[in-house]
Amino acid sequence: LIDGEESLRAASVFFHGACLIVDISGFTALSEGFCDAGKLGIDGLQVCTNGYVGDLVAIVQSHGGDIVKFAGDALVCVFAEERFTTSSRNRKQERVDVDVLIRAMICASEVRCVRTDRLTVHVGISCGEMCFGILGGVENRWECLISGPCIHELSDCLDDAPSMQAVMTADCVDILFAPSAPSETIRGRTENPDSLPAIRTATVHTTSAVCEVEVQLTSSGNYLLSALSVAPKVQSAK
Repeated sequence: LIDGEESLRAASVFFHGACLIVDISGFTALSEGFCDAGKLGIDGLQVCTNGYVGDLVAIVQSHGGDIVKFAGDALVCVFAEERFTTSSRNRKQERVDVDVLIRAMICASEVRCVRTDRLTVHVGISCGEMCFGILGGVENRWECLISGPCIHELSDCLDDAPSMQAVMTADCVDILFAPSAPSETIRGRTENPDSLPAIRTATVHTTSAVCEVEVQLTSSGNYLLSALSVAPKVQSAK
């Protein structure tokens, strides 16, 4: 349905945005327990997981994210500055807009807190140029694909993310802590690989909010999102 057309057609669009992977922990153990109870257990598992995943989906959509894949027990989500259109190719963009990245980070901060007594999530965040494609057409069968280096970086972020935590790539941090950021402090030493990871804090301004961000460097070079607070900008009286 690219460009608002009513019928599907094969197409691809390149765009810059932020990626989120929300991985559910505890699903395997939960499913094994339910499946031991036979058909009633399978029905119970469906009710349990549908409700939990539904809560995650609702949060992603409330922040303008698009869920492009259900990969096993994980959700792959994309946040973009604009809707996917073929005209996006003509707009030159060298990096992800900070407003888009902040939306993804706020979403990650919310979904990581969604839990039950058996299920939790951990979250990976990356950003960069992606390609969204619609393939197929044989017997009216279609497949949506998303690709790009930042998609592959999500798995490394997940490896670094403990339960109920979010980890982002260094490229995300470079955007947040760009020279335009009004204030930044760095604690810890990074010159020595054996030293404690650096903690960086900054005030980031978006078009509608002022955000206080704190990230902590991990041994792999990714960053743990350790704190995020958002306050709406006060509109000056005219």
